[in-house]
Amino acid sequence: MPGPCYLRVPKQETSLENWTKEDVFSAVKDADSRGHIVPGKVLHLLKELIVAAIVHCKLQNLIKPGELSAERLNEDGMQLPLLVSSDWKTICFNIIPVIRRKQDTLNNWQERGFPKGSLSKVTQEAVFIPTSYHHWSYSTNCPISKLVQTVSTLKGYRLDSLCLLDQINHEYWREKGKEKGLTFQHLKMLLLWATHFFSSSEDWLSLEGSVYRLLVILLCCLVTKDLPHFLYPEQNLFNNDSLDLSALYPKVESFAISPKHFLKFNFTQREGKKFHQKDNGLKALFHLPAENRDYWDTAFFDMLLSKFQAYQVKDTQRISAMSSILSKIKKMVHNQS
Repeated sequence: MPGPCYLRVPKQETSLENWTKEDVFSAVKDADSRGHIVPGKVLHLLKELIVAAIVHCKLQNLIKPGELSAERLNEDGMQLPLLVSSDWKTICFNIIPVIRRKQDTLNNWQERGFPKGSLSKVTQEAVFIPTSYHHWSYSTNCPISKLVQTVSTLKGYRLDSLCLLDQINHEYWREKGKEKGLTFQHLKMLLLWATHFFSSSEDWLSLEGSVYRLLVILLCCLVTKDLPHFLYPEQNLFNNDSLDLSALYPKVESFAISPKHFLKFNFTQREGKKFHQKDNGLKALFHLPAENRDYWDTAFFDMLLSKFQAYQVKDTQRISAMSSILSKIKKMVHNQS
């Protein structure tokens, strides 16, 4: 699970001498281990190697003056910024050392919407990255990125919808001049959940429908203040971010109600189509998954899509499940009134 930890070198292992050298290792008196690998020392060593490599490349005329800059390497942080310049743009590459370790794959997860074996394949290796001078933490960035790559091989507008929402996020949802807000990592997580809940290729035939499949999940997460991690649903990705979710919700809802005010194109060329009207009871519906986890499922999100007039699925079983959950909600509202 994500969180700070030490990476210890066990005493009984004989093939880990490189990890017990002073430049990366700190010895401790312990019955089971020789000590632990220090991420701060690893970063310092890596920084020296990068500087030496740049000097060598310059001496050998392998790079032109100004193409590589190590001026930001002295910044405090758990990554090493390296500036790479072209004729018209400078790109900052953040170099992060990782330690990989084999682990048991996740066997308690349904691979709905994904090719068979894809989830077990990306979770069979654990990746640890620095989080402080002495601590590492288990990172899921690598398996999540691999899953997104897997989604990109599927038919439909999955990746297009992710790119469009990323653009809208940067142009309209983030506060101007501030880096805080929804990140691309948040949006990737929405895409994975949408792929899981909407597993039929029929769901992804149009760009409009694909975008709304991510939107209904995002709106629900904003109201409940909970974006579950796709591989570890008990972890809330909104917990560790200083996001103003209450201020963000109306911005996302405004786009969902009338995307034409935010886009330079229309989703559909059909004339006379009445676009999505605001439903006064919509926000109340979004609260339901927080009260009952059974609502965190396809039928509930299908029902939300129908509220936005973005539901064109013809699967009779899904239509029946959606009708059942809608009847359940109406009965619950009637009993409360």
